[in-house]
Amino acid sequence: MLQKQSHKSHFVSQKCCILSLLILCFLFMILSGCGEADSTEKVGHRESTPISENSAANGDANQYWISAYYFAEGWAKNIWDCDMTNIDQQFVQIVNDGFNSVVLVVPWREFQPSTSPISYQEKVFDRLDWVMEKAEQHGLGVLLRVGYYWDQYQNESTDELAQRRIALMYDASMQQAWMEYIKKIYTLASKHDNYWGGFLCWEDFWTFVNNTKSGYNESENKELTKKIGYQDYIRENYSLGDYNQEFRTAYEDVDDILLPTADSPELKVFYDFYDHFLNQLLCNSQQVYPNLSMEVRTDSDPVVNAQGEQEWYSHEKTYSCGNSDYLSTMYGVFQGAENKGETMTAKETLQKTNWIIDTINGITGDKRMYINQFLFYDDTKGFSNNARVQDDQLDDYLTACVKILSQETGGYGIWTYQDYYFTSVYNPCFYEGTSGWEIEGSSSVQETDTGNHFLNLSAGSILRQHEVAGYQDFQPGEKITLQFEITSNTPATVTAQVGTESESLAVSGNGTYQLEFTASDSGCDLSIGTDQDIDIDNIYLFNAVQCGKVYDAFGNEEECCDALRQMNKSISKKLAYKGFSLVSQFDQAEKAGVANADNPWNTNLTCITVPETGATAVYMMPGTELTYTIHVTEDQSSISFSGSLYSQAVAWKVSDGAVVAIQLTNETGEELLSQNLNIAADGTATFFTYDLSPYIGSTVQLHLSCNGGPSENCDGDWVILQNAA
Repeated sequence: MLQKQSHKSHFVSQKCCILSLLILCFLFMILSGCGEADSTEKVGHRESTPISENSAANGDANQYWISAYYFAEGWAKNIWDCDMTNIDQQFVQIVNDGFNSVVLVVPWREFQPSTSPISYQEKVFDRLDWVMEKAEQHGLGVLLRVGYYWDQYQNESTDELAQRRIALMYDASMQQAWMEYIKKIYTLASKHDNYWGGFLCWEDFWTFVNNTKSGYNESENKELTKKIGYQDYIRENYSLGDYNQEFRTAYEDVDDILLPTADSPELKVFYDFYDHFLNQLLCNSQQVYPNLSMEVRTDSDPVVNAQGEQEWYSHEKTYSCGNSDYLSTMYGVFQGAENKGETMTAKETLQKTNWIIDTINGITGDKRMYINQFLFYDDTKGFSNNARVQDDQLDDYLTACVKILSQETGGYGIWTYQDYYFTSVYNPCFYEGTSGWEIEGSSSVQETDTGNHFLNLSAGSILRQHEVAGYQDFQPGEKITLQFEITSNTPATVTAQVGTESESLAVSGNGTYQLEFTASDSGCDLSIGTDQDIDIDNIYLFNAVQCGKVYDAFGNEEECCDALRQMNKSISKKLAYKGFSLVSQFDQAEKAGVANADNPWNTNLTCITVPETGATAVYMMPGTELTYTIHVTEDQSSISFSGSLYSQAVAWKVSDGAVVAIQLTNETGEELLSQNLNIAADGTATFFTYDLSPYIGSTVQLHLSCNGGPSENCDGDWVILQNAA
């Protein structure tokens, strides 16, 4: 049995007896170097939003992207119907680990369940909107993998997922539905300042390729070949004579040519055709989704030539990514290796990494490369023969990657930032109410004040899900695990059944429990019953755990976590913000409103260390002013900083916010800009960015004036300002 914190624990707020005494204590703590708020965040309490040194100032999509895929408490297939209670804590952790952005998968069917007529799940769009807002509060950029293949929508079959993508090649109504889907995604995402970009992925359209290589029956092959325009493509690119000569065939008419299988030399033509389709799909999509890119397939595929010899097919024709200003790709350390289960040293692996990245850059020229999946370690089920870096060399490999990644790419992402279960259960956290479940007896879905959902299952009741989606991926005879979280005020016996196999266990209090079963080929009905009232949540049925060696499934650090964190921060430091620094120029700035020498606290205008991140920031109280003289140069040609309330003021809830008035003037005194930076009372960061490049070679003045919030009471209006990096 595994234990973790209950989903219904609540935070008991700190209580203040005398507000003025707290403020004096706070001021004393700043002087004495103390005053760090308790950084432990608990369910039911909204803490302040720490800002990272490399946070995404005002959605700067042109900076170097260091991304973590975000799956909340689930995985890619069910992120949009799983528990997001801990999103603030998770985003704080992501920021503190040196990431400046997150990648979200956007499944086509889950967002657009019907294509004829077109319909949408508006609540899923609302959730995407909310997650992007949350990311923005934490200074994180957002990138979207659009058209993601997998989902667990309403526990339905995955057959339709493949059929949609085949229809994209010939069906006008499906093409229209696709365009409407991606346009709606872009419209929502692009209204956020922290939206950085979106990309398609070859892998989300590859099922048809795999099916083609496996072979269709003759009648199905003939129908598909005609529908998708494969023969028309051949007519446009080959004469029949040239085709027969190149592939040693004897077709009398192009209409006789069918889709080839994996052992056919004609597979090369099919790859050409399909790469052309992907290029056309991307170009069409870019008409409604500007700058949409694509993760291209950098693996070469084996093909046999007409002499029966193996050759390698490169998909470099897709590398241009239409008119996008960047190319997206995946890189795994197994690429370029024999993949016979071998392990490699850090040095050997780095040589392959350099070669592959240099090869891609050699093809694409100056186009920015974003490795959205940087797989320094991968244990995906079914790929156990893939080459790996020796475990004791992984840290050395990550350290060595700093140079090549920072110099030759525009960013990278980590797919398995936290280990996850290959779970098949639909609606495991009851975010969709009881959709997908049948209940015998009495139950009700409850929602906590933090937005978490769970099911209250009464004594004698049974919870069922018929034919769990994805169960077909389990192999008969293999071990599968059922895991769930339970809160029970009295000892209870819970009985679970998977297929025809039944297991029982005793539960009490709050905990996470596991039961093991054996997969069978007779289908899968899942049921969970109880003899006492229980609250149940996060129900997972899985046959594997995806491991990334960063955080385990319970959020505990794994062996590569620190090395990855240091790699992220080393790259950020190498590519650090070179604009004007509020902190380094603080001593030279003119100051007004500083407490006089008779005031023993004398801390209303100073520099402090932000407890949550260790970054240095300017600290201002209402009534204080700063005037900086900026000599604009190539290395100091922008201003970018965030403003937020000091975390202790947020925790004590003593402020109604603040305002920092910003004024820029040129060397003749002419006003260039005048605006207010409104500082929210809940600790949310607000960003300011200004391009000084038109004034290179001259001098400008930056004047900052701190004022209190709407009320006349300025208690707790303690502002911190810090640069983007």
